[in-house]
Amino acid sequence: MSENAKHQEVMSKLQELLASNEVEEVGLKLEMANGETHKFEFDLTEEEAEEEEEEEVEEEEE
Repeated sequence: MSENAKHQEVMSKLQELLASNEVEEVGLKLEMANGETHKFEFDLTEEEAEEEEEEEVEEEEE
């Protein structure tokens, strides 16, 4: 399997799972060829999204 095909497989699986609307949290760790590591965490629950929207509205009102 070529490197590009592997990348497409990862993206396809991620899209499939996210499309299910069953994912609440995503933790992603990328290990780069140069040895660097990048970590990301995303909370996909609606509660947090609503809280962030409320905070943005409050900031705009000030």
